[in-house]
Amino acid sequence: MTLKKQISEILLKLKLNGMNAELERQCSNDKYEDMSFLERLHGLALEELTLTSNSHIARLLKRSNIRWKHASLAEIDYKIQTSLKPAVIKELAELEWLNNHRHIIITGATGLGKTYLASAFSNEVIMQSVEAFQCRFSELIIKLSADKSEKGVTTFLNKVKKVPLLVIDDWGIAPLTVTERHALFELIEQRDQKGSLIITSQYPVGDWYDAFGDETIADSTLDRIVHSAHKINMKGESFRKLMGIQGGLK
Repeated sequence: MTLKKQISEILLKLKLNGMNAELERQCSNDKYEDMSFLERLHGLALEELTLTSNSHIARLLKRSNIRWKHASLAEIDYKIQTSLKPAVIKELAELEWLNNHRHIIITGATGLGKTYLASAFSNEVIMQSVEAFQCRFSELIIKLSADKSEKGVTTFLNKVKKVPLLVIDDWGIAPLTVTERHALFELIEQRDQKGSLIITSQYPVGDWYDAFGDETIADSTLDRIVHSAHKINMKGESFRKLMGIQGGLK
């Protein structure tokens, strides 16, 4: 067995598939012959890092529950979505708000692309190997007040409490029960200064307070979000209508 074959088998046993693939490339291309040992080793290590990073990102994306997994900030058409400002989107794409545990609130009428924009920001976060998770507000409320012995409830709650970026889609204004509003307050309090939120809603932020039925809890919950959030108010004609799409984006 050749030395190259022996090294290849060792790399595969160690599950260093990226390094093994780069070794194959180096051994089959004459251009590598004039490179130093360290230069070639750097190539092996870099390929392994790239493969590992890509695999990690793929796992994060799969677990994220993000609705539009191919949504991209780079693909925003500002001629159609005229209420979005390129400079604002570009600044938020730097993700300083995430590093500082701040939030993004996206409001506007149905069909304007709020969920797509939230997904695009989330995908940007995931590409930096940071975990994100999306759920609908209605699902969140149900799970927060559900019996913890129900299948999947504990796993869901652990996720929304600890994930660095939680995306809450379609925040509503239906009245909350005593149990629901206290559970929501506890979640927001637990995440305060520890993680970020992206929230989409058809309703202005001012309308959210009334759903709590308790001014003190409403203030305690929402002030933790609103006062440290970047706000994007989307306006214009339905994005779905303009794109000729029924029920969402392709």
